[in-house]
Amino acid sequence: MVDVEPGRQRLRVKLADGRDITMEADDELVARMGSALDRVVEIEMEEEYEGDTIARRVARAMAVLPSSGPGSDVPPKSIEELESEQHMPAKRPDYASLASAVWESEKELAEFQAHLQEIRKGSAG
Repeated sequence: MVDVEPGRQRLRVKLADGRDITMEADDELVARMGSALDRVVEIEMEEEYEGDTIARRVARAMAVLPSSGPGSDVPPKSIEELESEQHMPAKRPDYASLASAVWESEKELAEFQAHLQEIRKGSAG
């Protein structure tokens, strides 16, 4: 959802998780911001960092996403359309067969899981 701050070239976006982000808006984007008020949008932005902290965000492009209509619980795209766009295979792989080709026994699988746990502990520290 977008909210325009009159007199300023800034854009405030409400994220799906309830947080707000305010960012500067590119000059070309300013004229189109009004059309996005209270609509679901996709924003392309650049972030500048100072160390590990975001110092500046600039919105470069914005697309108003299609709506399913007020109160609709049907998304604008079906699962099949999304799968097609993302080039997902028509048939799901047999994950059990794939895994058994890599780990032939429960012991090998347990060793791999222990290895993953060790790696994750090392990267978290």
